[in-house]
Amino acid sequence: MGKAVGIHLEIRGLQKRFGERLVIENIDLQVREGEFVAIVGRSGCGKSTLLRLIAGLETPTEGKITQDNIWVQGINPAVRVMFQEPRLLPWQKVSDNVALGMDGKTEDIEERTSQILQQVGLEDYKDEWPAVLSGGQRQRVALARALVSRPRLLLLDEPLGALDALTRIEMQQLIEKLLQKQGTTALLVTHDVEEAVALADRVILLEEGEITLDLPIPLPRPRQRNSTKFVSLAGRILDRIMQTSANESSRQVL
Repeated sequence: MGKAVGIHLEIRGLQKRFGERLVIENIDLQVREGEFVAIVGRSGCGKSTLLRLIAGLETPTEGKITQDNIWVQGINPAVRVMFQEPRLLPWQKVSDNVALGMDGKTEDIEERTSQILQQVGLEDYKDEWPAVLSGGQRQRVALARALVSRPRLLLLDEPLGALDALTRIEMQQLIEKLLQKQGTTALLVTHDVEEAVALADRVILLEEGEITLDLPIPLPRPRQRNSTKFVSLAGRILDRIMQTSANESSRQVL
């Protein structure tokens, strides 16, 4: 497969209201070409809303999102999204699910589909129905579908949250490998701090709709989870999240 060229993403003064509720308060963020940024934070802090705004599934109340200095309005054509649920069509075979929405000559689509299925380890399952696959295999199909069109920007919204621990680590390694190979810019929403440190070049903490921590992860790949630096970075992020939770609990008691 050819290598994608990651997009340069810039967010300025972004706000999003749902009625009177301010979900995204005032976000300024730059993501470089090919950079992998993880977004962590407590439930309800605005993580998934931020991804939906970037994808064009929601309209900002205020602010701008630009890609390569072009203002994004409406559905974002440069984006592919991978959700927590695989969202495969049960009446379509694996290869047809991967090729869904692709344009071009039939032979080109078949070749690209075969290549990406080989890369995610599912080439032998191309003619199977989704129902016969395990949870991890279905997410591999979802990943293949997201990457087969060589997107310039990939948004991952808790895509591994429903997997068991071992399968989750295997999927993390696969995502890292494929994104590094394709050069795609990526944003990952996750509640798993270790996952964020394992995958990201930077980890952003979102609190009440604002970025309160933007932490580079200067670790070589692949990441060694038992290294002192890895544990220290993960602990720093987790401590910050827990400190915020404790402060909010104290305010509620008062």
